[in-house]
Amino acid sequence: MASKREEAMRLNYKVGLSALALQATLLAASGAQAAEQEAARDGGIDDIVVTAQKRSENLQSVPISIYALSGDSIAKAGLNDVYDLASYAPSFKSDNVGPADPTFTMRGIGSNERGAGSDRSVVVFLDDIYIGRSSGTVFELYDIERIEMLRGPQGTLSGRNVVGGAINIVTKKPTERFSAAAEVTLGNYDLRQAKARVNGKLAEGVAASLSFTTRSRDGFYTYAPTGKDTDGINSTNLRSKIAITASDNLEILLSGDVSRFRQDGVSAKPFEVGNYTRNTLGYTPLPDPWTIETSRRGYAEVDLWGLSARADLTTDVGILTSITGYRHVLSDSAQDSIGLPAGYFLSYLSAREKSDFFSQELRMASLPDSGPLTWVVGLYFLRDDVHRLEGYDRDFKGQTSRPLWNQDARTTSISGFAQGTYKLTDRLNLTAGVRYTHDDKRLHNILTDESGGTATNGLTPGISAFDVSVQKNFNAFTPKVTIDFSPSEEALIYATVSKGFKSGGFQGLAPTAAAATRAFFPEIAWNYEIGTKTRWFDNRLQINLAGFYMDYQDLQVSNRILTIPGDQSSALRILTNASDAVVKGIELEVLAKPVPGLTLSGNYAYLDTEVKKFIIGTDGTDLSGNRLGKAPKNAFTISGSYVKSVGENSEISFNADYVYQSSMFFFIENTPTAKEPAYGILNGRITYTLNNWSFTLFGRNITDKLYRTKTVPVGDGAFSGFGDPATYGVTVGYKF
Repeated sequence: MASKREEAMRLNYKVGLSALALQATLLAASGAQAAEQEAARDGGIDDIVVTAQKRSENLQSVPISIYALSGDSIAKAGLNDVYDLASYAPSFKSDNVGPADPTFTMRGIGSNERGAGSDRSVVVFLDDIYIGRSSGTVFELYDIERIEMLRGPQGTLSGRNVVGGAINIVTKKPTERFSAAAEVTLGNYDLRQAKARVNGKLAEGVAASLSFTTRSRDGFYTYAPTGKDTDGINSTNLRSKIAITASDNLEILLSGDVSRFRQDGVSAKPFEVGNYTRNTLGYTPLPDPWTIETSRRGYAEVDLWGLSARADLTTDVGILTSITGYRHVLSDSAQDSIGLPAGYFLSYLSAREKSDFFSQELRMASLPDSGPLTWVVGLYFLRDDVHRLEGYDRDFKGQTSRPLWNQDARTTSISGFAQGTYKLTDRLNLTAGVRYTHDDKRLHNILTDESGGTATNGLTPGISAFDVSVQKNFNAFTPKVTIDFSPSEEALIYATVSKGFKSGGFQGLAPTAAAATRAFFPEIAWNYEIGTKTRWFDNRLQINLAGFYMDYQDLQVSNRILTIPGDQSSALRILTNASDAVVKGIELEVLAKPVPGLTLSGNYAYLDTEVKKFIIGTDGTDLSGNRLGKAPKNAFTISGSYVKSVGENSEISFNADYVYQSSMFFFIENTPTAKEPAYGILNGRITYTLNNWSFTLFGRNITDKLYRTKTVPVGDGAFSGFGDPATYGVTVGYKF
């Protein structure tokens, strides 16, 4: 009987042959009339409007390092979720350590700490609503207007804790013009996906939209004891929006969304990068990376919903905007991070979390064309409550334990901000802004032995039970100054100095009462950046370049410490403050439309990161001079798209992209087992459109490259999970 993977590869081959056949057939139908149509409709590079400065502006005129994707680009690339964005923005990295606890890194800055008393470094916003927990980002990217990725510290306008970067996902606003669309996707690993949306007028001055997605797929791994697949996923998403034009001066936008995500396994397995598994544990790993023997299968479940209301009132003074948001997230997950059969080494991690976020923003912005000074001022309030149960079952050579951390955290944040841009001349602008933030953090943390007396040694040696309540305030003043100059209508040069702030907090997996009581310090970042944004050759070539130097003080980093020196099984990941760190880099974006129908793009990021004096752990490990985790020195994406008419009301498009990153370390420890070699991923799509119908053949990781997305280094070995293998499929869509 053929294995699951062999069946998938056969389907890959058949789909690939079908794609080539369709390509040859459709290209043969092209003609002179099609070429004339292409020339008439091709007007060069399209503008993207962004709201990074709380007003609608052309991306090329905003003096900020932003990578933006339009909704059309997202759909054409086949991006399903936030994690897929790493394929297009080299400065951004995402890894699915567990579907309920993904981590995001931008310019080498991120957070692996998931405790209830900590915050994220790279923050995701949905329609300007702050999403404080990474598990709240599992929704699908469908019916999206655009995505704005603001790189580096954004301490003035983008909200609290944006010390690494911000990702603002803007969904489509309803219009009164009726439109609808639906599509169905089938692929290998039994991929089944459906998407649908409808938009139109409900009443005079009232428009509404509704979108729905569902996706299921078998797992990529095979569970050896049963021979069945594991790590399959199932998700459902629903979003609705209502736009109300109450008067000539008042617009109201109401939104609601709900998502459900399920994964039937979260797998890791020994990866042959050292001798720990063989020599210390006496186990020989299976040679196939996609076959696992873990003694316990994991799971991940996430349920979330959110409501928001936005009102824009135009007055004689300016535009008053109110944004109210509420987000609820419930996640439950577990995984065997080691992945060995019973009797060797069990480390079964589990986490159950409920979080509720309420936010309110009030701001006033100057009217368009109000004179040489444009400004925005505002107030922001956030209240979040997080309850998290986190623990693990440990069995190492007959020594068992079951510690459980019960965490209740409450954060209340109040901030005020102001920013203004003054036009010194027709071509020279000066921008200055500031934000003051006050955070009040409270945490009740209880560590208990959940073995009920059956554990060999109760709690893991090196940790002790406690019940502590702590509270602390964190305040920050984060200014920004930018000067920009436009030598022509097609060019912008800017220089920025800005400060970012990430609040302090308390340990989630603290080993002792003393550690649970002691707060870690806020993280401060100063960013010095210069950049240019240019267009050339009658809007056919766009080149954006930014160079930056970021100085981080008290950088919050997650490191692996041994509660018992020399005992690899006693490891905990603890959030501590490094003395400081420096991140230097260059980001280059090139977009070209040299001839009608052809679009070429390339994005490149160079990162040079260094941790200053930093000694951790009970054994005094010196990490001074190490590189930051998930920060490859070189990363780039090369993309190409070609659209050609092949007859009246029909066209064919070819899309391909190659994503590359040089070697990187997963963690700040820079151990050889946590180093991932350089790799590249090739993706492609072919779409044929006829009237309102579209037919797409796609492939991701076409060369079936094996690469790690997560790892747990133990001794000189590592226990790892891998990125998606080669996946292929067919999508049929209809619009009306």
